Amino acid sequence: MSKKTRVAFQNWLISKGRNIGAAGADGIIGKETKQAVYNMFFELKAKAITNDELIQISNQLGDKSGTARIRAVAEVESAGSGWFNTGHVKILYERHKFWNYNDDSSAPKSTFFNYPDSGNYTTDANKNDINDSWEKLLRACEYDPMGAFMSVSMGKFQVMGYHYKDMGFENPWDMMLSLVANEVNHYILLIKYVLVNNLKNAFLKIDAKAENCVAFAKGYNGPAYSKYSYHSKIAGAYSKYKLKGF
Repeated sequence: MSKKTRVAFQNWLISKGRNIGAAGADGIIGKETKQAVYNMFFELKAKAITNDELIQISNQLGDKSGTARIRAVAEVESAGSGWFNTGHVKILYERHKFWNYNDDSSAPKSTFFNYPDSGNYTTDANKNDINDSWEKLLRACEYDPMGAFMSVSMGKFQVMGYHYKDMGFENPWDMMLSLVANEVNHYILLIKYVLVNNLKNAFLKIDAKAENCVAFAKGYNGPAYSKYSYHSKIAGAYSKYKLKGF
């Protein structure tokens, strides 16, 4: 199954105009295929979201009052920019997820990319200016590209790749590809996540009172929301943006 997945992944890259080498879709994720992957999810001139687009995003969530709510959620729940400084889509690789999703029994147990416990969240351990999460992802692709992409959180709002079906994509590769060129697609992914997880009503209750932000903070972050005071942070951010006229 894993070789079939690797071939399918290579054919997907070819269908997007990427050169994976003379051997073509042979099921071997080597240097040329990895380079094609790394180049695929890269954009130095990604288009930032506009205020009009933010208004449209708010409207799609049923908020006609302005953009204070969506701006507050973006400030508190996002990973800042949706891209690394290199221009690559921002990801966080979860080795314990790959341990569960990997379909290739030949993949070695490795604290770097394939391990039953979470951890080893380094950024550039070998000082080569390539984010370690990307290096881990590419290493995992050698065995199971589907499991590899399912094992990363991606974009501005760090939605896990294993949500790809709920987000309306055929595979996690298409999900990440949607995030390459413009910021509005990161917000569209957020909308889908909010709707799929039945958080729309909780979103619409967000206001300047922390207690009214609990439902959204808990639904989005899980029970740890209170430890990190996400509800209070969202309320504070909402107040700030309301005062600015958003």
